[in-house]
Amino acid sequence: MRFRLIAKLVLFGLLASMFGILGMAVDRNPSRQEGSGSPRVFTTSDCTFFKEGPERFVNPESQHRAQLSSTTQWLSDKRGHPIATGDVTRKNFIDNYIFDKMGRDGVPPAHLSTDAEFIRRVMLDLTGRIPTSSDVRTFVASTSPTKRDDLVNSLIGTPEFVDRWTMFFGDLFKNTAAASNVNRFIDGRTAFYNYIKDSLSQNKPYNQIAIDLITAGGDSFQNGPANFVVGGVVPMGPVQDTYDGQWVQTANVFLGINVFDCLLCHSGAGHLNLVNVWGASRVRMDAWHMSAFYSRTGLQTQVVSQQPNIRKWLATDRASGNYQLGTTSGNRVARVDPNGSTTVDPLYIFNGSAPSSGSNFRAELARNLTGDLQFARAAVNYLWGHFFGIGLVDPPNTFDLARLDPNNPPPAPWTLQPTHPELLTALAQEFVRSGYNLQDIMKLITQSSAYQLSSDYDPDAWSEAYVPYFARHFVRRLDAEEIHDAIAKATGIAGNYSIQTTFNGTAYATMTVQWAMQLPDTTEPGSNGAVRNFLNMFLRGDRDQKLRSNGASIIQALGLMNNNFVLSRIHNASTGGTSTRVAQLLNSSLSNEALLDELFLSTLGRLPTSDEKSVLLGTLAGSSNRASTVEDIQWALINKVDFMYNY
Repeated sequence: MRFRLIAKLVLFGLLASMFGILGMAVDRNPSRQEGSGSPRVFTTSDCTFFKEGPERFVNPESQHRAQLSSTTQWLSDKRGHPIATGDVTRKNFIDNYIFDKMGRDGVPPAHLSTDAEFIRRVMLDLTGRIPTSSDVRTFVASTSPTKRDDLVNSLIGTPEFVDRWTMFFGDLFKNTAAASNVNRFIDGRTAFYNYIKDSLSQNKPYNQIAIDLITAGGDSFQNGPANFVVGGVVPMGPVQDTYDGQWVQTANVFLGINVFDCLLCHSGAGHLNLVNVWGASRVRMDAWHMSAFYSRTGLQTQVVSQQPNIRKWLATDRASGNYQLGTTSGNRVARVDPNGSTTVDPLYIFNGSAPSSGSNFRAELARNLTGDLQFARAAVNYLWGHFFGIGLVDPPNTFDLARLDPNNPPPAPWTLQPTHPELLTALAQEFVRSGYNLQDIMKLITQSSAYQLSSDYDPDAWSEAYVPYFARHFVRRLDAEEIHDAIAKATGIAGNYSIQTTFNGTAYATMTVQWAMQLPDTTEPGSNGAVRNFLNMFLRGDRDQKLRSNGASIIQALGLMNNNFVLSRIHNASTGGTSTRVAQLLNSSLSNEALLDELFLSTLGRLPTSDEKSVLLGTLAGSSNRASTVEDIQWALINKVDFMYNY
């Protein structure tokens, strides 16, 4: 029945769309470095950390941006919406920077997104959930001139918002029970998860979150933020390897700087010249000074259970000690200072500040780091990258500090790194002024007209050169958890997953979650292999070696067509005592036309086009099995390309 229907209507086109998109997959891998065309790849024999990954692409134009742009245009054409460009109303200072630059360079912006597009976009971006049919109807029907601002205000701070951003920061902080270098165990993972979630629920200032994570001590099972320094553990080597790992993690997460992995093995000159201007000017001693802030941090494990094997971490701060040179084993090349030094004291190299006598090294690091404007720059850039698909500096952890200031540009042939350096600084300063309020900066971004531009654009007028201007909104493939939750919400059947949380001496306690966005890490739900495999199919990564990706694949298309997670939710039946959306609609007195409207609104967040409605109404009218036909339509809408993308 299903394939007979596909052969007749939209559904063949829908599947063709799904497979067609595979050649232009959007990959938002946060560790990808900049490149254009065929990027050059550099390796060096004396650095085990300089390998394919964070430091491989060196050209100043991002290949990712071209991929993002071509995918957006392709989807725009497939959706067949009216395409035009035009003037837009400016809402805040973000718009001034974005539209002033377009105006100076003669780049026309897209029109604003439609109301139906906007509600779906902002709900996915802020909460990870698609809107209900009533959400869309109410929002589109509203005549309030402030309805978009009001919608943003109503979403921020909700439980769904907290779930979505707990997942985001869980990714950023790499919270997982077990990684290649370290095992936090389920209890540590859960404590870290609860800390992140509670902090977001309370709207804790981001600088305080950073301070908590950098300085936390104690029992990793009881004190969630202590699990951040645990994540920097590097085994099978001297303790200096762990100090280095803790600083590298801190620099990536809180400063958006990824070159310290290189600098901790060798000075930048001759190694980073084609990658990072600032990094090329730094010496190995600079990196040691930063790692030295962790040189009084002690981490020991304590056995909790031998059957099963469970150990917790105890983080402490010693009263004395510093970073010792002279190591010749482990994960770094020999730590030898050509000037003869044998020890290194902490020094915050960005402002020259050293800890005072008797002070806590990690507390001093946290104080200096959170007072650094680069801390604010990195934070707002990570957020911008989420909402716009690409960062003002992209990828967001590749900052080159020598290429940020328009008043002090880098030497040729280098150019300024941010697409909008003045905007990046203004956002960072606003973040500081707000008291590092994450909710406020998210409101500022999502209430701007720049964020609300349509992804549609005249294909004859669009140019790849417009990408850095943010002249249109770029589409992104939904994250794995968003796809799961969109299917669950569209069909009316949420999940029911038992998650292990804490070990009580004989067995793990459990909690039950319904939504993938509530899973505490990317190894869950461990008790449901089928759902775990479905999520992994959409490249959610493991917060360790496998980074999250929004790329597409044939396996994903086949999964949406055939996986039981989808098929079990489209039938005219009940699942776990709850009626599917199809069953609810068939049991109502809705006409075929009204039923189609509800299916489209609840699945795609929009009404069917006139062509879609004409074909489907004809098919329903001629069907001898209305229930089976409605099931096929629900299945086909889940397989439609615009279901998979946030545009």
